[in-house]
Amino acid sequence: MRRDLGHEQAQAVGGIGGAHRAEPEGHDDAADSDLVELADDAGAQLSVSAPCTLGGLTIDVPHFGTYHGRVYAWTLGEPDRSIATADLAVDVPVVQWAVETP
Repeated sequence: MRRDLGHEQAQAVGGIGGAHRAEPEGHDDAADSDLVELADDAGAQLSVSAPCTLGGLTIDVPHFGTYHGRVYAWTLGEPDRSIATADLAVDVPVVQWAVETP
């Protein structure tokens, strides 16, 4: 099913990879999440998360432009890990975005 994104709305489809995928402590179960927190140049914030086991997520952004923020792995009761800064330029309706975290 195709979604109508409207004028200047877009989606960023991201693949998230990095060392946290192979952590020996078992950080690859369904309780772990990848999170993306972004803000546009005007300061409007958005965030999205998905289970780490999916290896990616989709972000609906409200307009074309540049977004800055961070990507990280998270588990309830544990500190954030595999934190990476993120810059996303959206100038077309669908953007493929690959992010490697430490």
